[in-house]
Amino acid sequence: MEWILEKENIRAINNHGEILTKLEFSFVGSEVVETKHFYIQENIYGMGMDDLSMKVFVAFLREKSLKVIPNELLTNRWFQQNINVVWDVLTQEDYQQAEAS
Repeated sequence: MEWILEKENIRAINNHGEILTKLEFSFVGSEVVETKHFYIQENIYGMGMDDLSMKVFVAFLREKSLKVIPNELLTNRWFQQNINVVWDVLTQEDYQQAEAS
């Protein structure tokens, strides 16, 4: 498996070149991104690739000193479930909303 990080997406690709996961995001400021779409190949859903992909995304955000607005259902849910370890990459407003949930 290979991770491909591009300007506005992160993909996990298997040895056959098939996309396993793809997280699309866009810049809404110089230091803030917004999640747009999260694709998980149907036959691997529930096998932990979603969690691994999100951890790679968070590592990318930290490396680039970026904040995120999780405006996509799966990513928003993941950030809420992992608020204690990812609070530092959320915008202040999104952190407060996740904490209240």
